[in-house]
This record gives sequence, C-alpha cells and structure tokens, in this order.
Amino acid sequence: MEVVQVAQYESDLLYEVVEENNGLNRNEKLKKKKRSRHWVKEATFDNAEEAEASIENIWSKQYTSYTEDERRVYYRCNKAKFREPQCSESIHLLHHADRDQVTDYKADGAYDHYNEKLVILMEMLKSAWKNHIMMVS
Repeated sequence: MEVVQVAQYESDLLYEVVEENNGLNRNEKLKKKKRSRHWVKEATFDNAEEAEASIENIWSKQYTSYTEDERRVYYRCNKAKFREPQCSESIHLLHHADRDQVTDYKADGAYDHYNEKLVILMEMLKSAWKNHIMMVS
C-alpha cells in the first residue's frame, strides 16, 4: 500500500468573515435569569374545593408540580399577557398527600405587569377630562 501525502486544506474564506457570521445565528435560545421567590403562607383550607373557590379571577393555572408527599398547583397573574414577560406576583396551592388540607402560599413580589405607555396615556386623558370639566363649569 502506497502512502500519499496531501497538502494542507485552506479555505477561500477569511477567518474574520467566519467569526462575524457566527454571531448571526438567531436560533440560539437566550438564557433567562432565574427568578428566586420567597413564599409566604396565606391560609390553610380543609379541602381542595374551598381553596380553589378562594382564588379570584385574576389568577390562572400555570403548571403543576408533583412529588411523593405533595402536589403544588402554581397560578400566574392574568393581567400580564401569556406570551409576554410575566408579573412577578404569583400564588400556589399545596395539596398535602397525608391529609385533605390545602395550604395557600403567595410570592412576596409586587405587581409589575403594567404597561408604562398605557399609564402615561391614562394620565393624559385624566388631565384632559379635568380641563374639559373646568371649561364647562
């Protein structure tokens, strides 16, 4: 068997061009900053029906977490749209496996779902309405 030596392969592209194009990959997922929450116990209910009845209409079910000892149902604030950045305020119900009680926990975050442009628009409308009322009276 004869051994043939081949010359080193050199690309036509410059290395700089290749490096610039690597930054254009838009399919890469951006890592989100993990949010740490401090949960505060709100109330304890005797059964699941009472606990779910206590949840107001501003909350919708986000996901459920199962373990051997418990089931946690997490709820998100409805005032923030689903596909947009979420409000940091949330609650979860802890269903205990060894008893029928359900514990309600609330995150200690504040509501941060308001739209700044909408707030400015509402303030402008209020001031225009006050000016209109003053002119009429």
